[in-house]
Amino acid sequence: IVNAYGAKVTPKGGSADENGVKITGGTISGSAYGADLSDATSTGTGAKNKAEMTNGTVSGSLYGAHTAGSGTLSASEVEVSGGSVGGNVYGSDVATGAGDATGSKITISGSTTSITGDVYGGKTAGTGAATGHTLNLYGGSVGGSVFGGHTASGATTGNTVNLGNGTTNAVTTVTGTISGGNGAADTDNVLNVNTNAT
Repeated sequence: IVNAYGAKVTPKGGSADENGVKITGGTISGSAYGADLSDATSTGTGAKNKAEMTNGTVSGSLYGAHTAGSGTLSASEVEVSGGSVGGNVYGSDVATGAGDATGSKITISGSTTSITGDVYGGKTAGTGAATGHTLNLYGGSVGGSVFGGHTASGATTGNTVNLGNGTTNAVTTVTGTISGGNGAADTDNVLNVNTNAT
């Protein structure tokens, strides 16, 4: 399998809601998407899309939702409890324009889970904001950095990163940095340290 999609939307005005992809084994040589709005001129939106991984290998990146255009993505979810991701993990990823990424949730757990790249609750490459994301780091390893929200020039506000769940010592090992946000307007982001940080 090259790429895996819960939904792939090619019309530029199309939207994608409540789709999902679940990976339980095998190898995907490209990337996997709960939903992908693949037209670079797309203005369509996506809501409540999900990517789940319990085992196997994704050589590329893993997305709750992605748009190559400028629509807003909201309430995406990613759960990784096993396997390996060779690229990055995104709750919501907006490639251009003024589209926002809002309210995504990512949970990483499992002692053998491995993510080579970075983890983004929400990422926008245009002027859109990345707000209200929650990242739960409960196990495994991240070779890059972790961002609650990440933008090129928009706001990153109200993002939360949880290190550990407060009941066990399990926590994700992060090689890089952990940031609630990186935007010019960077406010109300929270890092909760509930166990030993490594």
